[in-house]
Amino acid sequence: MKERYKAELEEAIAGALTRLSDRERTLLRLHLGEHMSIDELGTMYRVNRATAARWLAAARESLVTGARDALRERLQLSDRECESIAALVQSDLQVSIARRLS
Repeated sequence: MKERYKAELEEAIAGALTRLSDRERTLLRLHLGEHMSIDELGTMYRVNRATAARWLAAARESLVTGARDALRERLQLSDRECESIAALVQSDLQVSIARRLS
């Protein structure tokens, strides 16, 4: 069951990533793929730490919402079912997202 939904979720993530802005994708890539801290992101973008944190949180939320909506539509799931599937494959998500962003 985990393998079946993992592939579906990865496709939903790939689609959601394409709908992110360039800045959102870059923030996620730097934070998840290159392990840059919020402080480092703030310095790089020349904004304070709080602004970098808000930008990163918004990028994550956009990604999660986009992937969840795509998965729910594709598999005709309820919100609860969609959350259950995401929890089932959660351990693989960060690796999948970081790999797709690099």
